[in-house]
Amino acid sequence: MKMDFVSKWKARAVAATAAAALVAVVCASASQAKAVSHATSKTEVKVMAIIDLSNTGGLYYQWANSWTAAVKAINASAASTGARKFDLITCDASNNANSSLACGQQAVSDKVDAVVSLAAEEPYVGLLAKNHIVDINALIDPATYTSANSFSLYGGGATTALSGAAMMKIAGCKKGSYVSALDYPAATLALFIKNFQKGASALGIKPAPGVIVPQNTPDMAPYIADAVKDGADCVDVSGDSATEVGLIRAALASPTPIKVATGLSYLSPQTVASLGTSTVNKLYVYDDSDEPSDTSNPTVKEWVAQTDKYSPSPKALNATGAVDWEEIYLIDYVTEHISTLSAANIEKYMSAMSSYSPGITPPVDFAKPAKNFLGSRIFSPYARRIVYKKGTWVDDGPYVDLFTGAEVNN
Repeated sequence: MKMDFVSKWKARAVAATAAAALVAVVCASASQAKAVSHATSKTEVKVMAIIDLSNTGGLYYQWANSWTAAVKAINASAASTGARKFDLITCDASNNANSSLACGQQAVSDKVDAVVSLAAEEPYVGLLAKNHIVDINALIDPATYTSANSFSLYGGGATTALSGAAMMKIAGCKKGSYVSALDYPAATLALFIKNFQKGASALGIKPAPGVIVPQNTPDMAPYIADAVKDGADCVDVSGDSATEVGLIRAALASPTPIKVATGLSYLSPQTVASLGTSTVNKLYVYDDSDEPSDTSNPTVKEWVAQTDKYSPSPKALNATGAVDWEEIYLIDYVTEHISTLSAANIEKYMSAMSSYSPGITPPVDFAKPAKNFLGSRIFSPYARRIVYKKGTWVDDGPYVDLFTGAEVNN
């Protein structure tokens, strides 16, 4: 089935008279992540957002706000069109398996219609699958890689290390290493390194051993030195806020000249300001979506306008923010194409979607995951290089298929 998403949401443009979005319920810890009664009719779509708001240095609030912005825009339109409104419940997974599981349990007890998530650990995946609740996620926890109820509009965590390998190919590197200071489970980071090594090899780059930086490490230089000791001429670095700054500065100051790749999702405006423009322009930065500066794309224009109007601060005008926004509109699209609203019907419909264009990221085929050497349910294995010009990020070339190296246009 051919899905023209841009036409769809244009038909549901934001009404002039805005209606207040339903109040989000925020569960701040495992003890608080218990069932909360939400008396809503089936004319309302109940969505739970599970996200690591706590223990991530404040970085994730911007992305929770992207879901909020989309819901507010949809509800404002529904006030005049009579379409279904959304009830968004936000649960803080706290970067902790127990809190995350409690959020998943609440999703089931609250009988939500769908889950959107951005969490390092998702021990609830099997529970959601048993209850036929889709988990539209960022592919961080390996548990999401193979579950039949797992869907993603970008490669997320599964391909983030592959994106670094693609940048190394653009940079002309011969050998590369993946270095991470992210506060993720060790097993997840080890898998990221393994994925990077597979991706680098597929693109003709010799992989060097990866490096995991322990939490609360003040000096990143020894870990960069460890990454390049075997002859790597490129490193892909990832960290949260201060650790990202430390890794980049240490890499660029390395006695062994190396090129540095990193993802835009790690470069918050505060991080960019801390590094300075001259430093940022030395990096090979990758992203998964069209940039806010791409005003020729009508979906980008609508995303930026809705973010400016409806998102609380901080606002996420970056790839993760774009995908979060797209996720809500994906659910909106599906619920308008099923006769009876239920979690099971959403899952059934999504599983058969063979061509869907979110608008900001490349099209996906949920009925047939991309064949890949990771063995994962990946529907959008793409990234592109972006550059920082006049205070904004702009696209610098087409998307690259991270499994084949082929160029792809959105």
